[in-house]
Amino acid sequence: MNYKKRFFCCTIVLLLLSNFSYAFSRNFSPNNKPSTTITITGNSDILHIGDSIALVIEKYGIDVSEPKFVTIIWQQCDSNNFNFKIDSVTHPVIIHIGYHRSGRPLGGLPGGYFIKPGDSIHIIDHGKFEQIFSGNGYQKLQYFTHFLKGANDLHNIYPHLTLTQQKCQALDSFTKKELGYIQGKEKTLNKTDCHWLKLVILTDCEAQKYVSLNYTNKIGSFKFENQKNQSAIKSIISSENLQPEYYGESYPFYLQIKILYDSGTAIHKQTELKSLYQSVKNNSKGAVRDQVICYILARSNSTDLSDLITDALSYIKNVDFIKLLANIRSKIGVGQTAYNFSLADTNNIMRSLSEFKGKTVVLDFWYTGCGNCRLLMPIMKEVEIFFEGKNVQFITVSIDIERKMWIQSIKSGKYTSPGMLNLFTNGFGEKNPSIINYNVQAYPTLIIIDSSGKIAATPLDPRIDGGISIKNIISGLL
Repeated sequence: MNYKKRFFCCTIVLLLLSNFSYAFSRNFSPNNKPSTTITITGNSDILHIGDSIALVIEKYGIDVSEPKFVTIIWQQCDSNNFNFKIDSVTHPVIIHIGYHRSGRPLGGLPGGYFIKPGDSIHIIDHGKFEQIFSGNGYQKLQYFTHFLKGANDLHNIYPHLTLTQQKCQALDSFTKKELGYIQGKEKTLNKTDCHWLKLVILTDCEAQKYVSLNYTNKIGSFKFENQKNQSAIKSIISSENLQPEYYGESYPFYLQIKILYDSGTAIHKQTELKSLYQSVKNNSKGAVRDQVICYILARSNSTDLSDLITDALSYIKNVDFIKLLANIRSKIGVGQTAYNFSLADTNNIMRSLSEFKGKTVVLDFWYTGCGNCRLLMPIMKEVEIFFEGKNVQFITVSIDIERKMWIQSIKSGKYTSPGMLNLFTNGFGEKNPSIINYNVQAYPTLIIIDSSGKIAATPLDPRIDGGISIKNIISGLL
């Protein structure tokens, strides 16, 4: 299963079921020393002997292609049970659990769960949103699943991205109901767990509205922002001395999408990264600022990050964030030597970047099922025809896990064209070194490499300008 499929335009389903933050607290063992062990046990109705389970652990809740931030632990089933023990955990993490059968994704638990050192969680999984949790620290997971189920039900009623007044009222009503539910459970939660759940609910509601308007390129024609909700978000953020683990991705995502809407950049379908960066830097401070800045830069698919990262490194204090950003700058900045990949083509022949030295190379990263990848391809075919006979090599790189699926998608013509060289990440998906070294965080991602093997500028998304930007960049390199 690919746990990090993301799009240029985030959809509400992903927002509901994947990107959630978490709170910071400590659990103490009987000898008054903080526990550093997390235990996850359970069973699932759909697991059989021989199936595999993947436990994905996200440090800080930021889902990036960096080993220090994301760890995946695999376990093969000898029954329908699973049992994970994680030692030496000093801070809260977000976990995802996915099931596999014969190498194919089989589903898994619906959300990203906030787990703290000392938690010992047992899960009975009946599928969809029917999970029963028990053990030390189970309450926050049970209440979170209650929220996920309600959010999914609401999405089924309003599946389209268009924000109507009726949908807006339904979101506000659902949010009020869920906050009341958490309020009634406060005695079973510690303070930070309660604040985490409230922050997830509030940011999800408001972010969905901005996502809808940004995606549909519309300005709200009615009062859609719930000032009470937004004031509550500010109150939670400002009233707690929060560690970075608290925010995860829900608050950074909400703040980013709100700034884009307020500035009008997303409304015109041009995400000005520098403007977004400057706005966060000027209007936030401390751990909040550092977390959101790291989120924005680490999740960007731009190669023009060097100046912004250099500036961010001048004030960010978190050592892990510093290492992450410095590593991204060293790999993918304009003028940096491009990673020399070695990937199999459709004939199972290994191909490397080095064999194309002297040519301008255009890398297009995609996967089967990526709607935005399909939308991009007709324009990329036009770009390819424009440079026909020129010293340009178009290469697609798929993160599909199954080779058969990859071959079928190539034959469909929806993701590639006959003139492109199609390469496969050998079943490793986003764990392949090519994905990590090119810092691919969204799909599709385009990276241009000049004839000397250096990273070139990032083009504007061709779906926005019809390919003008990418044509200009390539022409300038010939």
